[in-house]
Amino acid sequence: MYREYLGSASFLVGLRRLDEEIAAEVRTAGCPHCGGALYTANYPRRPRGLSCAVDGELAVRLSLCCGREGCRRRVTPPSVRFFGRRVYAAVAFLLVSTLLAERISEKVAGRIEFHIGVSLETLKRWRRWWRERFVRSRFWSWARGMFSPTLSEHGVVASEIVERFGGVEDGGGVSRCLRFLLPLSTASCPNIVRVAGAGSLSRRR
Repeated sequence: MYREYLGSASFLVGLRRLDEEIAAEVRTAGCPHCGGALYTANYPRRPRGLSCAVDGELAVRLSLCCGREGCRRRVTPPSVRFFGRRVYAAVAFLLVSTLLAERISEKVAGRIEFHIGVSLETLKRWRRWWRERFVRSRFWSWARGMFSPTLSEHGVVASEIVERFGGVEDGGGVSRCLRFLLPLSTASCPNIVRVAGAGSLSRRR
């Protein structure tokens, strides 16, 4: 199931289109620092963790630059394809993170490294990020109220969040979860906050 997303060019094209919509919104809002007009300043990124070829437009991080003299600051819109400076694609980071239990078995770690190329040490860092940095972030302090019943404040794991959006079997659910995490995908665009869905995110029964 996971490799269906990581190896699907059509799924990645859909994520690219979402990124284009988000970038258009950011451009319309103007520079968050001075209000100046924003111009295209894309740059290449070749994300890891995908089993299909990523080139051309799929290997480009959409970015903008202020055109006002004296500012000229880069503004990188939130993205459903790239998660900050991580070298792995956002969808790979998210889906692999759903497999990280309290203890990562050598068998699971071996399969992940074989198919996706993520080492055991990287898996441990990702698990710590979810259980420590994520739950202490300003974003989670704001967003946790959307979940009913609420998720545990200690030990939140990616699988619990993805399940509330429909689970990994639902391609739309994976996309919605990536959109939910948008504010964490960049630090240069604080004036854009998009969350997939409205109201409370209840546990599926």
